[in-house]
Amino acid sequence: MQLIPKRYAELEAQLKALQAADGPAVWQGLILGLCAKGLTADSRLLRSEAAQVLNDGQPLPGALIAVITELSLDAEDGYKKNDLPVLLPDSPASLRLKAFSDLCYGLTLGLSLDPKSLGQHQLVSQKIGDPALLDFLRTLQQLQQVDENSELSEDDFSTVLSYLEDELLALRARQS
Repeated sequence: MQLIPKRYAELEAQLKALQAADGPAVWQGLILGLCAKGLTADSRLLRSEAAQVLNDGQPLPGALIAVITELSLDAEDGYKKNDLPVLLPDSPASLRLKAFSDLCYGLTLGLSLDPKSLGQHQLVSQKIGDPALLDFLRTLQQLQQVDENSELSEDDFSTVLSYLEDELLALRARQS
């Protein structure tokens, strides 16, 4: 998993300028989750679902469509290379842990959508038939509860990020 702190700061500034309610980690988590479920950067459904989930169903301005397209192209490339990009700030630890929690939240949103009912905007957390996915979603929900003021062990953090990457890559492989 490749961490890209500089891009996090750039995207955060873009999203603030666009008055987006959610930060870069939520957007990226949603896109990584949707791409893990099989959607691609050129899919209208990916943009539609992002608008439905993070923009209250309102049409996305062109600048946000560009952000979604860029994040989904990066995600697709990461899935192909088995090396997912993750936008998280470098420091301080509290900001990094907050962004990590947001990433897990975004992943939960993206992975909870059923590709068969996409376009109908139905969350299917009650109907997930894949036990591995259900277990992963439960873990993501627990990870969202991380204490932002806790000590950050870089080794432990790397281990958790590797776990997330392994689960996402395995899910994407099952979707193929």
